[in-house]
Amino acid sequence: IIKVFDKQGHYVSSIGGPGTDMGQFARPKGLAIDAHGTIYVADAQWNVLQLFQPNGQLLMVVGGPISKPYGLSLPSGVCLSRSALDAFRSYIAPQFDAQYLVFVVNEFGVNKITVFAYGRDRTLNPADYEVDMAKVKAAKAALIAKQKAEEAKNAKANQTSPASTQP
Repeated sequence: IIKVFDKQGHYVSSIGGPGTDMGQFARPKGLAIDAHGTIYVADAQWNVLQLFQPNGQLLMVVGGPISKPYGLSLPSGVCLSRSALDAFRSYIAPQFDAQYLVFVVNEFGVNKITVFAYGRDRTLNPADYEVDMAKVKAAKAALIAKQKAEEAKNAKANQTSPASTQP
């Protein structure tokens, strides 16, 4: 759990918590906050970097198994840099407006540091990719309800009735 406090030291809110879903943590190891208040959390258990909006809402998850080009391997640290952009400019697609670089330190594997560029593709409309979290939650609830109904149906079908006896 990430606990958020105001400048006077008063508790404001929490972000995430223990678990296996996106937005939760199993082994958080690194944390960084950018100039816009976006919070970056490296989770070594799931080999991901989770980004949260300042209000605590999950923004995105990057990384994954090391077998992928963008994969992470026991990420343990996060560092943000604007000053290093020029050194990496030739690796960034021309249509991508990189605001800064995100360096992730990996404890395992060949790639000890993975570099991501944070920004936006000038050719895309961000509104086309917004996720309606209410729809996601409703779909998850419907799926869970369907699974429970199937489990109840299977349990009822597998019940054996007691054998009747003749007096």
